[in-house]
Amino acid sequence: MLICGAGIERFYPVLEQLPPHIQPLGNTFHTFEQLRSADQFFPLLDRLGIPYPETHLISPPDKNKRRWLSKDMKSCGGTHIKHTNLYSDEQVIFQEYIEGKSASVSFIADGKAASVLGFNEQIHDKHTFTIQQLTNQIALNPSSQQKVSTALQQLITATGFKGFGSLDFLIDEADNIYILELNPRLSASAELYSNSGDILRRHIQACMSTQADNLAYQDIQKHSIRTLSYLFADKNYRVREKANWPPQAHDIPSDQQMIHSGQPICTLIIDTEFEHAYQNIRHQLETEIVKNCLYPA
Repeated sequence: MLICGAGIERFYPVLEQLPPHIQPLGNTFHTFEQLRSADQFFPLLDRLGIPYPETHLISPPDKNKRRWLSKDMKSCGGTHIKHTNLYSDEQVIFQEYIEGKSASVSFIADGKAASVLGFNEQIHDKHTFTIQQLTNQIALNPSSQQKVSTALQQLITATGFKGFGSLDFLIDEADNIYILELNPRLSASAELYSNSGDILRRHIQACMSTQADNLAYQDIQKHSIRTLSYLFADKNYRVREKANWPPQAHDIPSDQQMIHSGQPICTLIIDTEFEHAYQNIRHQLETEIVKNCLYPA
């Protein structure tokens, strides 16, 4: 069995070339093509009447760099997004920059219906758009939740989406919703719900359609506040031998590994009862890791 994660966006055509003994548990090449090919995804949104930022596949209609972002439909994590230099590339689209709050909805689908796990807030670097933090709590009014849920259900039905996924969207100051992209594979936001059931098991069941009747849209249940964030190096470090990493640290580097300034050190997953407690815990963990797990290089 094959389960795809981040990075498959650039290589999904290989799904059509797998030998018979490898069974992919997730979305098909056709679904990836619908969601990651700009000339299919945005016309699909138009047909379904789903709003999204003004988008151009060749070049923007004006030369105002601050108005437009360039995006690579076959990348992930926000590293491909930037205020455009107005160049054209076969994989790049140009999309209107809209001030607002970045968010996503995590779900599991069986090709027909989606079970919503929760709505998440996304924090991006203001200059590079690289994802910095995900939290499974966000203040959304019921109308906004319903708009996103309706768009999600339309996309699931139209594409036959299966398994865990996340739908990224933007909310502006007037509470208008703009759909950005639908990630057709397991993503980092799965970690936000790993304490509310076996996400991988449910992903497999949904892909195999063994529990289709249980995957109809559900009312969102309250979860404890879980935040996933990335700890980046403020200067060059090397990892200590046999370092004692805190339990909240994941994706831990190997002993003696060199970490250059600006590179990620590890992922931090922090559970809190109250939202304001996160920053204190994060600061304590960062101090502990820099002191006990790293040394300047």
